[in-house]
Amino acid sequence: MCPQSYTYPPGSPPTSTGAEDCLSLDIHVPRSPEGPLPVLVFLHGGAFTSGGGASYDPRRVSGQGVIVVTPNHRLGALGFLAHPDLPDPWAGNFGIADQQMALQWVRRNIAAFGGDAANVTLWGESSGAYSICAHLAAPSAAGLFDKVITHSGPCANEFLTSAQAQDRARRAAAELGCADGSPPAVADCLRAVPAERLAALYSDRSNANLTQITGLPWFPVAGTPTLPDSRWTHSGPAPATTCR
Repeated sequence: MCPQSYTYPPGSPPTSTGAEDCLSLDIHVPRSPEGPLPVLVFLHGGAFTSGGGASYDPRRVSGQGVIVVTPNHRLGALGFLAHPDLPDPWAGNFGIADQQMALQWVRRNIAAFGGDAANVTLWGESSGAYSICAHLAAPSAAGLFDKVITHSGPCANEFLTSAQAQDRARRAAAELGCADGSPPAVADCLRAVPAERLAALYSDRSNANLTQITGLPWFPVAGTPTLPDSRWTHSGPAPATTCR
């Protein structure tokens, strides 16, 4: 798993788990496949602060003659901190970038596992479903998948605006002791914060009662070079299956 923090039972000290070297994926192939087989890439849930691909057992699906791929992606501040002093255009959407890299890998390599690289369905639950909404709107995701299935994540919801996300990121940096100095100094300070501390930042707020989904502490950010708008602007094939 990617670095993450949880508190259980309530009131107990937070527990950190995961590792920074986490950008991997699992591939579940049916026994004696007769390919090329359709491919499902499943994006896990967890409010963008927890979870991992290996937590899911896809055998009930892969046993029906489907290859299932379950990737990890960066979480919490490591995946969605949109501080203006971070020069990377993906800042605020690093977790979304990780998912697109996994999809690129699938397109290039899934044929070696008996999969049909031209029949890839992107499938997600909860925050994984909202991730799919981001991919439908992101120009860089064009051509990376052919169909989608979303569970518990309707795409009618808005993403964070860049201004909202940067304001939150400035407050987060201040809490981490990285508020002062030139932009390079702030970025260097943030990079020096231990992954466990970054993963724990606001993790206790991910299950709070929300009036809107953007109240989650970490969420994809629209109005950025990589996600210009929250509306569906996908320039690839139209999704053939969308279940909300």
